[in-house]
Amino acid sequence: MPRQVLLVNGSLLTCWPRRPRATAVLIRDDRVVAVGDGPRLYRRLAAEGERPQVLDLQGHTVVPGFIDGHLHLLAYGLSRSTLDLTGSRSLEEMLERVRVHAQALPPDGWVVGRGWDEANFTGCRYPHPEELDRAASGRPCALWRACGSIVVASSRALALAGIDPGRSDGVLQDCSARMVATLLPVPDRDGKLRSLRHAAAEALAAGLTSIRVDDVPAAGSLAEACRLYREVVGAHGVPLRVTLDVSDWALDELSASGPEPEDEWFRLGAVKIYGDGSLGARTAALSEPYGDAPEEWGITITAGEQLEHVVARAHRSGRQVAVHTIGDRAVAGALAAIRQALRSSPRPDHRHRLIHCQVMTPALMRTMAELGTIAEIQPAFVASDQRWAERRLGPERVRHAYAWRSMLAAGVRLSGSSDAPVEPLDPVFGIHAAVTRQDREGRPPGGWQPQERLTVGQALDLFTRGAAYAGFEEGLKGSLEPGKLADLTVLTADPTRVAPADLRHIRVVMTMVGGRVAFAGGPFTGVAGI
Repeated sequence: MPRQVLLVNGSLLTCWPRRPRATAVLIRDDRVVAVGDGPRLYRRLAAEGERPQVLDLQGHTVVPGFIDGHLHLLAYGLSRSTLDLTGSRSLEEMLERVRVHAQALPPDGWVVGRGWDEANFTGCRYPHPEELDRAASGRPCALWRACGSIVVASSRALALAGIDPGRSDGVLQDCSARMVATLLPVPDRDGKLRSLRHAAAEALAAGLTSIRVDDVPAAGSLAEACRLYREVVGAHGVPLRVTLDVSDWALDELSASGPEPEDEWFRLGAVKIYGDGSLGARTAALSEPYGDAPEEWGITITAGEQLEHVVARAHRSGRQVAVHTIGDRAVAGALAAIRQALRSSPRPDHRHRLIHCQVMTPALMRTMAELGTIAEIQPAFVASDQRWAERRLGPERVRHAYAWRSMLAAGVRLSGSSDAPVEPLDPVFGIHAAVTRQDREGRPPGGWQPQERLTVGQALDLFTRGAAYAGFEEGLKGSLEPGKLADLTVLTADPTRVAPADLRHIRVVMTMVGGRVAFAGGPFTGVAGI
Protein backbone atom coordinates (compact mmCIF):
# COMPACT_ATOMS: atom_id res chain seq x y z
CA MET A 1 0.00 0.00 0.00
CA PRO A 2 1.31 3.46 -0.83
CA ARG A 3 1.95 5.76 2.11
CA GLN A 4 -0.32 8.82 1.99
CA VAL A 5 -0.06 12.00 4.04
CA LEU A 6 -2.53 14.88 3.88
CA LEU A 7 -1.32 18.21 5.26
CA VAL A 8 -4.23 20.51 6.09
CA ASN A 9 -5.12 23.79 7.78
CA GLY A 10 -2.16 25.62 6.32
CA SER A 11 -1.36 28.43 3.96
CA LEU A 12 0.49 27.04 0.96
CA LEU A 13 2.64 29.22 -1.29
CA THR A 14 3.11 26.66 -4.03
CA CYS A 15 5.29 28.66 -6.47
CA TRP A 16 3.13 26.89 -9.09
CA PRO A 17 1.64 29.50 -11.45
CA ARG A 18 -1.50 27.40 -12.14
CA ARG A 19 -2.44 27.41 -8.44
CA PRO A 20 -0.21 29.74 -6.42
CA ARG A 21 -2.17 29.32 -3.17
CA ALA A 22 -3.85 26.42 -1.41
CA THR A 23 -4.66 25.20 2.10
CA ALA A 24 -3.69 21.54 1.82
CA VAL A 25 -1.32 19.19 0.04
CA LEU A 26 -1.66 15.45 -0.51
CA ILE A 27 1.51 13.36 -0.63
CA ARG A 28 1.75 9.76 -1.82
CA ASP A 29 5.06 8.10 -0.96
CA ASP A 30 7.66 10.72 -1.93
CA ARG A 31 5.59 12.75 -4.40
CA VAL A 32 3.02 15.52 -4.35
CA VAL A 33 -0.29 14.17 -5.64
CA ALA A 34 -2.56 17.21 -5.27
CA VAL A 35 -2.78 20.66 -3.77
CA GLY A 36 -6.07 22.27 -2.93
CA ASP A 37 -8.66 22.49 -0.16
CA GLY A 38 -8.25 20.11 2.80
CA PRO A 39 -11.87 19.01 3.38
CA ARG A 40 -12.43 18.44 -0.35
CA LEU A 41 -9.29 16.36 -0.69
CA TYR A 42 -10.21 14.34 2.40
CA ARG A 43 -13.76 13.68 1.18
CA ARG A 44 -12.45 12.59 -2.20
CA LEU A 45 -10.03 10.16 -0.58
CA ALA A 46 -12.74 8.83 1.77
CA ALA A 47 -15.01 8.20 -1.19
CA GLU A 48 -12.22 6.17 -2.75
CA GLY A 49 -11.76 4.19 0.45
CA GLU A 50 -8.43 5.86 1.29
CA ARG A 51 -7.47 6.80 4.86
CA PRO A 52 -4.37 9.00 4.71
CA GLN A 53 -2.39 10.15 7.71
CA VAL A 54 -3.55 13.70 8.40
CA LEU A 55 -1.12 16.32 9.64
CA ASP A 56 -2.48 19.56 11.06
CA LEU A 57 -0.38 22.56 9.99
CA GLN A 58 -2.19 24.69 12.59
CA GLY A 59 -2.24 27.74 10.34
CA HIS A 60 1.45 27.69 9.49
CA THR A 61 2.73 28.46 6.00
CA VAL A 62 4.14 25.86 3.60
CA VAL A 63 6.60 26.70 0.83
CA PRO A 64 8.54 24.43 -1.51
CA GLY A 65 11.63 23.04 0.18
CA PHE A 66 14.38 25.63 0.11
CA ILE A 67 17.33 25.04 -2.21
CA ASP A 68 20.74 26.62 -1.59
CA GLY A 69 22.51 26.91 -4.93
CA HIS A 70 26.06 27.40 -3.68
CA LEU A 71 27.68 26.70 -0.33
CA HIS A 72 30.51 24.74 1.26
CA LEU A 73 28.74 22.42 3.68
CA LEU A 74 31.76 20.36 4.74
CA ALA A 75 33.84 23.50 5.18
CA TYR A 76 30.94 25.01 7.13
CA GLY A 77 30.80 21.99 9.41
CA LEU A 78 34.54 22.01 9.98
CA SER A 79 34.47 25.75 10.73
CA ARG A 80 32.04 25.12 13.59
CA SER A 81 34.89 23.59 15.60
CA THR A 82 37.14 26.63 15.17
CA LEU A 83 37.02 30.08 16.77
CA ASP A 84 34.01 32.04 15.50
CA LEU A 85 34.93 35.71 15.12
CA THR A 86 31.71 36.72 13.39
CA GLY A 87 30.25 39.91 14.78
CA SER A 88 33.45 41.15 16.47
CA ARG A 89 32.63 44.84 16.83
CA SER A 90 36.20 46.00 17.38
CA LEU A 91 39.75 44.80 17.02
CA GLU A 92 39.94 44.63 20.80
CA GLU A 93 36.91 42.33 20.97
CA MET A 94 38.43 40.10 18.31
CA LEU A 95 41.74 39.85 20.18
CA GLU A 96 39.91 39.12 23.44
CA ARG A 97 38.08 36.23 21.78
CA VAL A 98 41.44 34.91 20.61
CA ARG A 99 42.87 35.22 24.12
CA VAL A 100 40.01 33.31 25.75
CA HIS A 101 40.05 30.60 23.09
CA ALA A 102 43.84 30.17 23.31
CA GLN A 103 43.73 29.51 27.05
CA ALA A 104 42.05 26.15 26.43
CA LEU A 105 44.73 25.02 23.95
CA PRO A 106 48.09 23.34 24.55
CA PRO A 107 51.17 25.60 24.27
CA ASP A 108 51.83 24.52 20.69
CA GLY A 109 48.15 24.32 19.64
CA TRP A 110 47.00 26.34 16.67
CA VAL A 111 44.48 29.13 17.16
CA VAL A 112 42.32 28.93 14.02
CA GLY A 113 39.37 31.25 13.49
CA ARG A 114 37.16 32.83 10.90
CA GLY A 115 34.57 35.54 10.42
CA TRP A 116 36.20 38.89 11.30
CA ASP A 117 35.63 41.99 9.17
CA GLU A 118 37.92 44.98 9.56
CA ALA A 119 35.04 47.26 8.52
CA ASN A 120 33.84 46.89 12.12
CA PHE A 121 37.16 48.09 13.55
CA THR A 122 38.21 51.66 14.25
CA GLY A 123 40.36 52.75 11.34
CA CYS A 124 39.39 49.57 9.45
CA ARG A 125 42.84 48.14 10.14
CA TYR A 126 44.05 44.56 10.32
CA PRO A 127 45.69 43.19 13.48
CA HIS A 128 49.49 43.13 13.52
CA PRO A 129 51.35 39.85 14.08
CA GLU A 130 52.62 41.15 17.44
CA GLU A 131 49.05 41.72 18.62
CA LEU A 132 48.15 38.17 17.66
CA ASP A 133 51.30 36.92 19.42
CA ARG A 134 50.17 38.49 22.68
CA ALA A 135 46.54 37.38 22.36
CA ALA A 136 47.53 33.80 21.53
CA SER A 137 50.35 33.72 24.12
CA GLY A 138 52.91 32.84 21.47
CA ARG A 139 50.87 30.07 19.85
CA PRO A 140 50.62 29.89 16.05
CA CYS A 141 47.51 31.79 15.06
CA ALA A 142 45.69 32.04 11.70
CA LEU A 143 42.43 33.95 11.40
CA TRP A 144 40.47 34.06 8.15
CA ARG A 145 38.49 37.13 7.14
CA ALA A 146 34.75 36.58 6.67
CA CYS A 147 35.18 36.31 2.89
CA GLY A 148 37.81 33.57 3.24
CA SER A 149 40.23 35.37 0.90
CA ILE A 150 42.53 36.89 3.54
CA VAL A 151 44.18 35.39 6.61
CA VAL A 152 46.04 37.29 9.31
CA ALA A 153 48.81 35.32 10.98
CA SER A 154 50.89 35.57 14.13
CA SER A 155 54.70 35.65 14.08
CA ARG A 156 54.88 31.98 15.06
CA ALA A 157 52.54 30.98 12.23
CA LEU A 158 54.53 33.04 9.73
CA ALA A 159 57.81 31.47 10.82
CA LEU A 160 56.38 27.94 10.57
CA ALA A 161 55.24 28.73 7.03
CA GLY A 162 58.71 29.92 6.07
CA ILE A 163 57.71 33.58 5.94
CA ASP A 164 60.04 36.05 7.65
CA PRO A 165 57.95 37.67 10.44
CA GLY A 166 60.20 40.71 10.32
CA ARG A 167 59.35 41.39 6.71
CA SER A 168 55.62 40.59 6.73
CA ASP A 169 52.65 42.53 8.05
CA GLY A 170 50.93 39.20 8.66
CA VAL A 171 48.19 39.82 6.09
CA LEU A 172 48.25 36.93 3.64
CA GLN A 173 46.27 35.97 0.58
CA ASP A 174 46.39 33.42 -2.20
CA CYS A 175 49.74 31.52 -2.29
CA SER A 176 51.03 32.88 1.01
CA ALA A 177 47.72 32.08 2.73
CA ARG A 178 47.90 28.53 1.39
CA MET A 179 51.41 28.21 2.88
CA VAL A 180 49.84 28.71 6.30
CA ALA A 181 46.71 26.67 5.55
CA THR A 182 48.77 23.58 4.70
CA LEU A 183 50.21 23.61 8.25
CA LEU A 184 46.87 23.49 10.06
CA PRO A 185 45.77 20.33 11.84
CA VAL A 186 43.64 18.23 9.49
CA PRO A 187 40.63 16.40 10.97
CA ASP A 188 40.64 12.66 10.42
CA ARG A 189 37.90 11.03 8.40
CA ASP A 190 35.69 10.43 11.43
CA GLY A 191 36.01 14.10 12.31
CA LYS A 192 34.96 15.11 8.80
CA LEU A 193 31.99 12.77 8.91
CA ARG A 194 30.85 14.17 12.27
CA SER A 195 31.21 17.74 11.01
CA LEU A 196 29.31 16.95 7.83
CA ARG A 197 26.46 15.22 9.69
CA HIS A 198 26.06 18.15 12.07
CA ALA A 199 26.13 20.65 9.21
CA ALA A 200 23.58 18.65 7.21
CA ALA A 201 21.27 18.57 10.24
CA GLU A 202 21.63 22.36 10.54
CA ALA A 203 20.71 22.69 6.88
CA LEU A 204 17.48 20.76 7.46
CA ALA A 205 16.69 22.91 10.49
CA ALA A 206 17.11 25.97 8.28
CA GLY A 207 14.46 24.61 5.92
CA LEU A 208 16.83 23.40 3.22
CA THR A 209 15.93 20.22 1.40
CA SER A 210 18.48 20.43 -1.45
CA ILE A 211 21.91 22.02 -1.72
CA ARG A 212 24.69 22.44 -4.28
CA VAL A 213 28.10 22.28 -2.63
CA ASP A 214 31.67 23.18 -3.51
CA ASP A 215 33.49 20.87 -1.10
CA VAL A 216 36.16 19.05 -3.10
CA PRO A 217 38.87 21.35 -1.64
CA ALA A 218 37.75 20.69 1.95
CA ALA A 219 37.63 16.93 1.34
CA GLY A 220 41.02 16.87 -0.40
CA SER A 221 39.91 15.03 -3.53
CA LEU A 222 36.82 14.40 -5.62
CA ALA A 223 36.76 10.73 -4.65
CA GLU A 224 36.90 11.52 -0.93
CA ALA A 225 34.21 14.19 -1.22
CA CYS A 226 31.94 11.67 -2.93
CA ARG A 227 32.63 9.03 -0.28
CA LEU A 228 31.93 11.45 2.58
CA TYR A 229 28.63 12.62 1.15
CA ARG A 230 27.55 9.13 0.13
CA GLU A 231 28.11 7.99 3.72
CA VAL A 232 26.27 10.91 5.33
CA VAL A 233 23.24 11.74 3.17
CA GLY A 234 20.49 9.55 1.82
CA ALA A 235 17.40 7.56 2.73
CA HIS A 236 19.24 5.84 5.59
CA GLY A 237 21.31 8.84 6.64
CA VAL A 238 20.62 12.56 6.82
CA PRO A 239 17.73 13.15 4.38
CA LEU A 240 19.26 16.06 2.48
CA ARG A 241 19.63 16.12 -1.31
CA VAL A 242 23.14 17.10 -2.44
CA THR A 243 24.71 18.09 -5.75
CA LEU A 244 28.51 18.25 -5.59
CA ASP A 245 30.21 20.69 -7.95
CA VAL A 246 33.57 19.46 -9.27
CA SER A 247 36.63 21.69 -8.81
CA ASP A 248 38.33 22.36 -12.14
CA TRP A 249 41.58 20.89 -10.82
CA ALA A 250 39.74 17.59 -10.24
CA LEU A 251 38.67 17.18 -13.88
CA ASP A 252 41.44 14.68 -14.58
CA GLU A 253 40.34 12.66 -11.56
CA LEU A 254 36.77 12.76 -12.84
CA SER A 255 37.84 11.59 -16.30
CA ALA A 256 39.91 8.75 -14.87
CA SER A 257 37.22 7.49 -12.48
CA GLY A 258 34.36 7.66 -14.94
CA PRO A 259 30.81 8.84 -14.21
CA GLU A 260 29.68 8.88 -10.59
CA PRO A 261 26.46 6.93 -9.96
CA GLU A 262 23.57 9.31 -9.34
CA ASP A 263 20.34 9.03 -7.40
CA GLU A 264 17.81 11.36 -5.84
CA TRP A 265 20.12 12.04 -2.89
CA PHE A 266 23.53 12.65 -4.44
CA ARG A 267 24.91 13.58 -7.84
CA LEU A 268 27.73 15.53 -9.46
CA GLY A 269 27.02 18.98 -10.84
CA ALA A 270 28.93 21.79 -12.50
CA VAL A 271 32.64 22.31 -12.94
CA LYS A 272 33.60 25.01 -10.42
CA ILE A 273 36.25 27.53 -11.53
CA TYR A 274 37.72 30.40 -9.50
CA GLY A 275 37.89 33.55 -11.61
CA ASP A 276 38.93 36.10 -8.99
CA GLY A 277 38.98 36.87 -5.26
CA SER A 278 36.64 38.92 -3.06
CA LEU A 279 35.53 42.53 -2.97
CA GLY A 280 36.09 42.88 0.77
CA ALA A 281 39.72 41.77 0.41
CA ARG A 282 40.18 43.97 -2.70
CA THR A 283 41.05 40.88 -4.72
CA ALA A 284 37.92 40.88 -6.91
CA ALA A 285 39.08 41.68 -10.46
CA LEU A 286 37.78 45.13 -11.44
CA SER A 287 37.96 46.92 -14.77
CA GLU A 288 38.97 50.14 -12.98
CA PRO A 289 40.98 50.66 -9.77
CA TYR A 290 39.46 50.36 -6.31
CA GLY A 291 37.99 53.62 -5.06
CA ASP A 292 39.75 53.34 -1.69
CA ALA A 293 43.00 51.85 -3.06
CA PRO A 294 43.82 53.39 -6.47
CA GLU A 295 46.85 51.13 -6.89
CA GLU A 296 44.70 48.00 -6.65
CA TRP A 297 42.71 46.40 -9.49
CA GLY A 298 42.17 42.99 -7.90
CA ILE A 299 43.48 39.66 -9.14
CA THR A 300 42.47 36.98 -11.61
CA ILE A 301 42.93 33.37 -10.56
CA THR A 302 41.83 31.60 -13.75
CA ALA A 303 41.71 33.88 -16.78
CA GLY A 304 42.55 34.25 -20.46
CA GLU A 305 43.52 31.13 -22.39
CA GLN A 306 43.53 29.00 -19.25
CA LEU A 307 39.92 29.95 -18.47
CA GLU A 308 38.88 29.40 -22.09
CA HIS A 309 40.47 25.95 -22.03
CA VAL A 310 38.75 24.82 -18.82
CA VAL A 311 35.36 26.21 -19.86
CA ALA A 312 35.63 24.59 -23.30
CA ARG A 313 36.64 21.24 -21.82
CA ALA A 314 33.73 21.19 -19.37
CA HIS A 315 31.31 22.45 -22.00
CA ARG A 316 32.30 19.79 -24.54
CA SER A 317 31.82 17.10 -21.90
CA GLY A 318 28.20 18.21 -21.43
CA ARG A 319 28.68 19.75 -18.00
CA GLN A 320 27.77 23.16 -16.69
CA VAL A 321 30.49 25.51 -15.61
CA ALA A 322 30.10 27.59 -12.47
CA VAL A 323 32.63 30.42 -12.42
CA HIS A 324 33.35 32.42 -9.26
CA THR A 325 33.16 36.00 -10.57
CA ILE A 326 32.82 38.93 -8.20
CA GLY A 327 34.43 41.82 -10.10
CA ASP A 328 33.24 43.09 -13.48
CA ARG A 329 36.57 42.22 -15.13
CA ALA A 330 36.17 38.61 -13.99
CA VAL A 331 32.55 38.55 -15.18
CA ALA A 332 33.59 39.84 -18.61
CA GLY A 333 36.33 37.22 -18.89
CA ALA A 334 34.00 34.37 -17.93
CA LEU A 335 31.32 35.49 -20.38
CA ALA A 336 33.91 35.72 -23.16
CA ALA A 337 35.04 32.16 -22.42
CA ILE A 338 31.45 30.90 -22.40
CA ARG A 339 30.71 32.68 -25.67
CA GLN A 340 33.77 31.09 -27.28
CA ALA A 341 32.77 27.63 -26.02
CA LEU A 342 29.26 28.06 -27.43
CA ARG A 343 30.63 29.15 -30.81
CA SER A 344 32.95 26.17 -30.99
CA SER A 345 30.43 23.63 -29.68
CA PRO A 346 26.86 24.95 -29.89
CA ARG A 347 24.71 23.50 -27.15
CA PRO A 348 21.21 24.70 -26.32
CA ASP A 349 20.14 25.02 -22.73
CA HIS A 350 23.63 24.81 -21.23
CA ARG A 351 22.71 26.83 -18.10
CA HIS A 352 26.29 27.83 -17.30
CA ARG A 353 26.43 29.82 -14.07
CA LEU A 354 28.39 32.77 -12.76
CA ILE A 355 28.63 32.70 -8.98
CA HIS A 356 28.29 36.02 -7.11
CA CYS A 357 28.15 38.62 -9.96
CA GLN A 358 28.57 41.40 -7.41
CA VAL A 359 30.06 44.16 -9.59
CA MET A 360 28.18 44.43 -12.87
CA THR A 361 27.42 46.86 -15.69
CA PRO A 362 24.27 47.10 -17.80
CA ALA A 363 26.23 45.75 -20.77
CA LEU A 364 27.35 42.69 -18.81
CA MET A 365 23.77 42.05 -17.71
CA ARG A 366 22.60 42.12 -21.33
CA THR A 367 25.37 39.73 -22.34
CA MET A 368 24.47 37.30 -19.55
CA ALA A 369 20.85 37.28 -20.72
CA GLU A 370 21.89 36.86 -24.35
CA LEU A 371 24.10 33.86 -23.52
CA GLY A 372 21.54 32.26 -21.18
CA THR A 373 24.00 32.40 -18.29
CA ILE A 374 22.54 32.15 -14.78
CA ALA A 375 23.58 34.41 -11.90
CA GLU A 376 24.09 32.57 -8.59
CA ILE A 377 23.62 35.38 -6.06
CA GLN A 378 23.93 35.65 -2.28
CA PRO A 379 21.40 38.18 -0.91
CA ALA A 380 22.95 38.09 2.58
CA PHE A 381 26.07 39.73 1.15
CA VAL A 382 24.15 43.02 1.10
CA ALA A 383 23.74 42.88 4.87
CA SER A 384 27.49 42.48 5.36
CA ASP A 385 29.00 44.46 2.49
CA GLN A 386 26.88 47.63 2.54
CA ARG A 387 29.22 49.18 5.12
CA TRP A 388 32.18 49.37 2.76
CA ALA A 389 31.00 48.60 -0.79
CA GLU A 390 30.74 52.24 -1.86
CA ARG A 391 34.25 52.94 -0.57
CA ARG A 392 35.56 50.06 -2.68
CA LEU A 393 33.67 51.02 -5.84
CA GLY A 394 32.74 54.70 -5.67
CA PRO A 395 29.26 56.18 -6.10
CA GLU A 396 28.88 55.42 -9.82
CA ARG A 397 29.98 51.78 -9.97
CA VAL A 398 28.15 50.87 -6.78
CA ARG A 399 24.81 51.60 -8.50
CA HIS A 400 25.33 48.44 -10.53
CA ALA A 401 26.63 46.31 -7.66
CA TYR A 402 24.44 43.63 -6.08
CA ALA A 403 21.93 44.84 -8.69
CA TRP A 404 19.49 41.95 -8.72
CA ARG A 405 16.37 43.85 -9.76
CA SER A 406 18.26 45.31 -12.72
CA MET A 407 19.54 41.85 -13.64
CA LEU A 408 16.02 40.43 -13.63
CA ALA A 409 14.84 43.37 -15.75
CA ALA A 410 17.63 42.61 -18.23
CA GLY A 411 16.41 39.03 -18.54
CA VAL A 412 19.04 37.32 -16.38
CA ARG A 413 17.84 34.25 -14.51
CA LEU A 414 18.76 34.27 -10.81
CA SER A 415 19.41 31.48 -8.32
CA GLY A 416 19.81 32.08 -4.58
CA SER A 417 22.44 30.78 -2.19
CA SER A 418 24.27 31.55 1.05
CA ASP A 419 27.93 30.72 0.30
CA ALA A 420 28.12 29.40 3.88
CA PRO A 421 30.38 29.60 5.84
CA VAL A 422 30.93 33.06 4.33
CA GLU A 423 27.34 33.93 5.30
CA PRO A 424 24.89 32.17 7.63
CA LEU A 425 23.14 29.00 6.52
CA ASP A 426 19.74 30.72 6.54
CA PRO A 427 17.57 31.08 3.41
CA VAL A 428 14.91 33.00 5.35
CA PHE A 429 17.43 35.72 6.10
CA GLY A 430 18.49 35.61 2.45
CA ILE A 431 14.89 36.39 1.51
CA HIS A 432 14.77 39.22 4.07
CA ALA A 433 18.00 40.72 2.71
CA ALA A 434 16.79 40.50 -0.91
CA VAL A 435 13.51 42.25 -0.07
CA THR A 436 14.73 44.91 2.37
CA ARG A 437 18.42 45.38 1.44
CA GLN A 438 19.06 45.61 5.19
CA ASP A 439 21.04 43.75 7.83
CA ARG A 440 19.47 41.81 10.71
CA GLU A 441 19.13 44.99 12.76
CA GLY A 442 17.18 46.74 9.99
CA ARG A 443 20.03 48.98 8.83
CA PRO A 444 20.08 51.22 6.91
CA PRO A 445 16.55 52.64 7.17
CA GLY A 446 14.81 52.16 3.85
CA GLY A 447 17.46 49.73 2.65
CA TRP A 448 20.80 50.08 0.89
CA GLN A 449 20.44 50.90 -2.83
CA PRO A 450 16.68 50.40 -2.36
CA GLN A 451 15.98 50.60 -6.10
CA GLU A 452 17.36 47.05 -6.30
CA ARG A 453 14.95 45.52 -3.76
CA LEU A 454 13.13 42.38 -4.88
CA THR A 455 9.53 41.51 -4.18
CA VAL A 456 8.82 38.70 -1.73
CA GLY A 457 7.74 36.51 -4.62
CA GLN A 458 10.97 37.15 -6.51
CA ALA A 459 13.05 36.53 -3.39
CA LEU A 460 11.21 33.27 -2.64
CA ASP A 461 11.82 32.17 -6.23
CA LEU A 462 15.58 32.54 -5.69
CA PHE A 463 15.60 29.67 -3.21
CA THR A 464 12.93 27.56 -4.93
CA ARG A 465 12.18 27.71 -8.66
CA GLY A 466 15.29 29.70 -9.56
CA ALA A 467 17.67 27.37 -7.76
CA ALA A 468 15.90 24.30 -9.16
CA TYR A 469 16.20 25.63 -12.71
CA ALA A 470 19.89 26.39 -12.25
CA GLY A 471 20.43 22.72 -11.41
CA PHE A 472 18.29 21.29 -14.26
CA GLU A 473 15.84 20.08 -11.59
CA GLU A 474 12.74 22.17 -12.26
CA GLY A 475 10.86 19.01 -13.21
CA LEU A 476 11.39 17.61 -9.70
CA LYS A 477 11.78 20.56 -7.34
CA GLY A 478 11.11 24.23 -6.79
CA SER A 479 7.31 24.19 -6.60
CA LEU A 480 4.54 22.22 -4.94
CA GLU A 481 2.65 20.66 -7.82
CA PRO A 482 1.52 17.16 -8.73
CA GLY A 483 4.32 14.84 -9.75
CA LYS A 484 7.15 16.69 -8.03
CA LEU A 485 9.11 15.51 -5.02
CA ALA A 486 7.34 16.10 -1.71
CA ASP A 487 10.07 18.40 -0.38
CA LEU A 488 8.61 21.27 1.62
CA THR A 489 9.35 23.75 4.37
CA VAL A 490 6.89 24.96 7.03
CA LEU A 491 7.25 28.53 8.33
CA THR A 492 5.79 30.38 11.28
CA ALA A 493 4.29 33.07 9.05
CA ASP A 494 3.37 33.82 5.46
CA PRO A 495 6.24 35.95 4.05
CA THR A 496 3.85 37.64 1.63
CA ARG A 497 1.62 38.84 4.47
CA VAL A 498 4.06 40.32 6.96
CA ALA A 499 5.81 43.66 6.88
CA PRO A 500 9.17 43.41 5.05
CA ALA A 501 11.00 44.27 8.27
CA ASP A 502 9.39 41.26 9.97
CA LEU A 503 10.65 38.74 7.42
CA ARG A 504 13.77 38.22 9.52
CA HIS A 505 11.61 37.00 12.42
CA ILE A 506 10.06 34.12 10.46
CA ARG A 507 11.26 30.72 11.66
CA VAL A 508 11.28 27.22 10.20
CA VAL A 509 9.16 24.80 12.24
CA MET A 510 9.23 21.74 9.99
CA THR A 511 11.15 20.42 7.01
CA MET A 512 9.83 17.49 4.98
CA VAL A 513 11.95 15.63 2.43
CA GLY A 514 10.41 13.00 0.19
CA GLY A 515 7.16 13.12 2.14
CA ARG A 516 8.81 12.39 5.49
CA VAL A 517 9.52 14.77 8.35
CA ALA A 518 13.27 15.48 8.39
CA PHE A 519 13.17 18.29 10.98
CA ALA A 520 10.43 19.25 13.40
CA GLY A 521 10.64 22.26 15.67
CA GLY A 522 6.92 22.79 16.17
CA PRO A 523 3.85 21.02 17.57
CA PHE A 524 2.80 18.87 14.63
CA THR A 525 1.08 15.85 16.17
CA GLY A 526 -2.38 14.41 16.20
CA VAL A 527 -5.18 14.29 13.68
CA ALA A 528 -6.58 17.48 12.27
CA GLY A 529 -10.16 18.40 12.85
CA ILE A 530 -11.64 18.75 9.39
